[in-house]
Amino acid sequence: EFTSGVLSDFQLDSSASPCIDAGDPDALYYDPEDEPGLARWPAYGTVHNDMGAYGGPGAAFWLDGYTGVEKTVAGVEDGVSLIAGISVNPVFGIPEIIIFVDKSVSLEISIFDLCGRTAFSYSDTFSAGSHLLGAEELPPGVYLCRIRSAIESDTVRFTVVR
Repeated sequence: EFTSGVLSDFQLDSSASPCIDAGDPDALYYDPEDEPGLARWPAYGTVHNDMGAYGGPGAAFWLDGYTGVEKTVAGVEDGVSLIAGISVNPVFGIPEIIIFVDKSVSLEISIFDLCGRTAFSYSDTFSAGSHLLGAEELPPGVYLCRIRSAIESDTVRFTVVR
């Protein structure tokens, strides 16, 4: 069953929907965790994913107004699906970078100011699933966040205000 909610008129009814915890049982598709074993809103129930747009690891992108870049990176280990975003835009504190990959992939994440100076840089191999990376606090301004794999690169712009 659906209910009208903050995100849409077609959110799952938290008290009556048979779609809660009824998605793909593979742990790769679990909802982001809020409390141990419980899903973070807008998903409901346990971490077993809900059916529909607001369940699974991508549910994190509905939170707090993430500005996202959705990019499919082809050719990395037979194709890796990459979804990445910056926390609330404009950012009022420390920028948070959220990344979801369906296969392990090495990524380089860089934040640049508009003069091209590197304000933050991080490289790592990210395992399948969702990851939250806090960048350092930046002075007010407009920034570019570049996320790069071995063969693809994409950039999202965000603003820091105080």
